[in-house]
Amino acid sequence: MRLGVGGGASAERSPRAALRGANIGPVKGRLVFVMHAHLPYVLGHGEWPYGASWLFEAAADTYLPLLGSLEALQTNGVRPALTLEFTPVLGEQLDDDRFRTGLVGHLTALIDAAIRNRDDGAASGDAERVLTAGAWRDRYQATLDDFERRDRDILSGFGALDAAGAIELFTCARTHGFLPLLGSAERIRRQIGDGVEWFQARFGRKPRGMWMPECAYRPGGPWQPAAGLPPDGERPGVEAFLQAAGIDWTIIDAHLVTAGAPIGNYPPWSAAAGEGLSPHQIYALGDSMVAAFPRDPTTTVQVWSGDIGYPANPWFLEFHRRHHEGGLRYWRVTDRELDIGEKAPYEPGRADAAVAEQGHHFARLVGETIANTVAAGVENPVVLAPYDAELFGHWWREGVEWFAAARRELDAAGITVATASEALDTVGAAQAVRVPAGSWGDGGDFRVWDVPSTADLWRAIYAAEAGLEQAQAEDSGPERTLRTVLDQLRRTVLLIESSDWAFLISTGTAVEYATERWRGHAADAAFLTGLAGQLAAGSSLDAEQERDLADLVERDRVWLP
Repeated sequence: MRLGVGGGASAERSPRAALRGANIGPVKGRLVFVMHAHLPYVLGHGEWPYGASWLFEAAADTYLPLLGSLEALQTNGVRPALTLEFTPVLGEQLDDDRFRTGLVGHLTALIDAAIRNRDDGAASGDAERVLTAGAWRDRYQATLDDFERRDRDILSGFGALDAAGAIELFTCARTHGFLPLLGSAERIRRQIGDGVEWFQARFGRKPRGMWMPECAYRPGGPWQPAAGLPPDGERPGVEAFLQAAGIDWTIIDAHLVTAGAPIGNYPPWSAAAGEGLSPHQIYALGDSMVAAFPRDPTTTVQVWSGDIGYPANPWFLEFHRRHHEGGLRYWRVTDRELDIGEKAPYEPGRADAAVAEQGHHFARLVGETIANTVAAGVENPVVLAPYDAELFGHWWREGVEWFAAARRELDAAGITVATASEALDTVGAAQAVRVPAGSWGDGGDFRVWDVPSTADLWRAIYAAEAGLEQAQAEDSGPERTLRTVLDQLRRTVLLIESSDWAFLISTGTAVEYATERWRGHAADAAFLTGLAGQLAAGSSLDAEQERDLADLVERDRVWLP
């Protein structure tokens, strides 16, 4: 199995050898910085405020700026050593011509809006607006030029950094399905297996790591479905499926091993479990050879929290206030308690100074965390700092620049930054652990995704999965139309399984959109299941059915065989 980065490792290195760790001498500790890039399938399903605009904004504000920043670090002698994952469902959208054309239009509209805002500022004598609007115009023009220079291909740039050993790419379940609650063991295998297959086809090697969607894990034993449905037999733990797919490592939330409250201490929390262990070691999950990295609580809150973390700095750009003409942002955080209409104007120079200060602070924080862990008796600690990639640059405008500053400060402080596979190969797993079910969501369990407001969704997921199983059982041959129907039914089931719909509903973020999406996919699954049964029975499709099938295939063409 290929070492993700670093070179020189045997292609035949076994997971067992990786868990033992290489004997390369004593080390003080290391930081593993992880970004998880994910958006659900939105192409063909709305534009703004919900839909394809999510994808365009993330690409313009996070993916392209991050790629350029990583390349600049590497060119200037600072190896990024970032461990980065794109979900397959996001990756395929970034490779879709509909996205490529749409992003050009999105960036062009932002450039035009910045020019109008600048001209309006000049006409009204607003010098600050002129400067900030000009900066937006320059930023998005540079982003558009960069996108065109790359032949509108974002993922290949990250792939080149991975191949050069600058970063480590890894993978996720196919459409970010919530693995512990999917309706059958076969659905877990499919989500994981498709994630591995997509990664290997796109980047030319097998991934060593997998991000479990929502960091959701359940051990082996009796399986409890969602929506209050009765228990349904025994099921292996998620680690068994990861190991069968050839995965070496994954990430879990710290409370699963520390026996403490989840990060952020969201009340109430009833899953008092875990083994009272350090969150700064790597563990083997159960009886498997799959290593688990716990999420570090200290660096997590410091970087992620919008209330007390770095993004809350008063000089940073306020995400929630947009200009009515074009949607650009011209105000700063100022004070979290201040009404949105009272925010002060953004001052880029002040924000740059805050970024530099925070980069230095983060290096000191990591160093103190390592030192305190060593003092507590843990040798070779590993501080794992994982975040949603879209935090950097999109939700937190200064986030990409902050990462570059922090990465330089970590080198200056003499702190080793390693990719996850490098840390595993060097340090190895401290011991095998049996941990309870849990996630990185509020409450540390499954409550964000399995609540009364999502019960109908889960019943629809289980019905779609059962329909697919039935259609596959009735499959009697290679007839072309039946193949098309079954392939599209497989795609539709994968799409309804996405954890995003339950998240958006339970958090109240985009309830109408998420509800419309899952109901649409449920209807599509029923339609396709009916067609499959009709064809298996020897009947042909009529003209209307043929037309509806073609429209569905064109719209939801993710995971083309």
